[in-house]
Amino acid sequence: MTLSSIKGKNRKRNRPYSPSFGGASAELSPELRAASAFSALLIIGTVWTLLVRADVISAGRRGRALARWTIWGFAALFSLSAAANFASSSPWERYGWAPCAVALVTCCVIVGAGSLVSERVRGLGAGGTGELPAHRGRGDQGGDAGRGHEDH
Repeated sequence: MTLSSIKGKNRKRNRPYSPSFGGASAELSPELRAASAFSALLIIGTVWTLLVRADVISAGRRGRALARWTIWGFAALFSLSAAANFASSSPWERYGWAPCAVALVTCCVIVGAGSLVSERVRGLGAGGTGELPAHRGRGDQGGDAGRGHEDH
């Protein structure tokens, strides 16, 4: 099995077909290689932003602040990407990259919106310090109330 049979053949020109940038050629020019590298960095940046906003990885105060705003920028960017890929004449872009872009947009919106809700909830606890109040058991009794099933 050859590489060209794996990638498929361009039916009109009987040459290898590539999913990169519409499949115009199997080999990318230096400009398209740079664009591919930039696209890869955008996807890596989006994944980092999602992981920071979902509190999976720690990024410090500035990293969290950056991720708070960039997640919405990535959602907008990949929405435009999905629209462009769905409008493309390339089947690779329509059926491959468009669904990937939609998945990234969906993740950005879900994680971004969920993070906003959790920040607001945390902001209401402990006098607006962003920390949740300590558990006090049943009502305001404090002490050992509510810690287990002890007999009182």
